[in-house]
Amino acid sequence: MESFEIVRHEEVSRYSFPAIIDDHQYEVAAELGVQKGYFSYYLLRHSHLSFLASIDSWQMKHANQQHESHARWLLGQFGGRSKVINSKSVDAAEHPDIRKLVFDFVYIDANHSCKAVTADIEAWWPKVRRGGCLAGHDYTVARKCGVIEAVNHFAETNGLLVNITGEPYWPSFFIFKP
Repeated sequence: MESFEIVRHEEVSRYSFPAIIDDHQYEVAAELGVQKGYFSYYLLRHSHLSFLASIDSWQMKHANQQHESHARWLLGQFGGRSKVINSKSVDAAEHPDIRKLVFDFVYIDANHSCKAVTADIEAWWPKVRRGGCLAGHDYTVARKCGVIEAVNHFAETNGLLVNITGEPYWPSFFIFKP
C-alpha cells in the first residue's frame, strides 16, 4: 500500500464538474447510473463535452422503464453528443459503442456497495486517459453505502489524491489520473 491524501474543497460541488470539464478541455465522458438522466443533462447543458455515454441498467425497483424512457427523452435533445446505454456499468466498459473510446471524465453513481464501486473503478479506471478524471457521487457514511471504503482503498493502493466536494451531505469524490 502506498500513501494517499484526501483534500476537501468547500467551494466545489458536483455542479462544478462542467467547469472542471471545460477548464481541462475534456471532450469524452461517461456517467454510470443515470436514473432519469438529470445529471447527464446538466453535464451536457453546462459543458463543452463532445460525447457523454449515459449508462444505467434500470434494474432497481425505483429505476424502471419509465426512468429509462425519461432519460432517453431528456438526453435526446443533444443528438450525437449523447448516447444512452442500457447496461450494467461494469459491462458497459466493453459495450460495442464505447469499447474503443478513451475517456476524459467518468462519473460513478450506480450501485453504491463497496463491491460494486470497486468493480466500477476497476472496469473504468483503465479507460480514463492520463490527466483525465474519475469521479463519483455519495462519498459519505450511510447505510449500505461503501463508496468511501472502495475509493479510499483504491487511492491508497495506487498512491492517489482523493478530492472531495464541499456538500455537507452526499459529496462527490474526484481523482485525476497521473
